[in-house]
Amino acid sequence: MHIIKYLGVALLILALVAVRFFENELFADPLIDFFKGNFLQKPRANYELGEVLYPTLMRYLLNSLLSIGVLVLLFKRRAVRLFAIVFYVFALFPLIGLFIYYYANLGPDTYMSFFYIRRFLIQPLFLLLLVPAFYYQQKHTKIN
Repeated sequence: MHIIKYLGVALLILALVAVRFFENELFADPLIDFFKGNFLQKPRANYELGEVLYPTLMRYLLNSLLSIGVLVLLFKRRAVRLFAIVFYVFALFPLIGLFIYYYANLGPDTYMSFFYIRRFLIQPLFLLLLVPAFYYQQKHTKIN
C-alpha cells in the first residue's frame, strides 16, 4: 500500500516538473519571455491584463490541483486535506489582487515585487511549505 502511495506522489511531482518544463507549450504567457535575462533593464511589458492574467491563473490552478493531490496522498487526516484546499483557495485572492495591482503599476521600481508575486502564483512554492509543516504537526500530535 505504501508503494502505491509513494508512486502516486512521485507521479504528481513529475507532473509538476512537466508543467514547468513544458510551460511554453502549455501556457501562452508573454511574461515568460519578459522575465528571462536581465528584466530589470527592460522597458515595461505592455500586454493586456487578460493576456498575462489568464495563463497565470491556469498555471496556479493546475499546480494547486497537483499539489493538493500530493498532500492528500501523503497525509491521511481529513483536516489536513480541508486545510490545504482552503489554503490554496484563499491564497489565490490576495495574490491575484497584488498581481493585478503591480501589473497596473508596473515599472522598473516594481519589477521585483511583481516577479515574486507572480512566482508564488506559477510555482508550487506552497507545497514546499505545507509538506514540512504538516509532517511536523503529524509527528508532534501523534495523530494519523
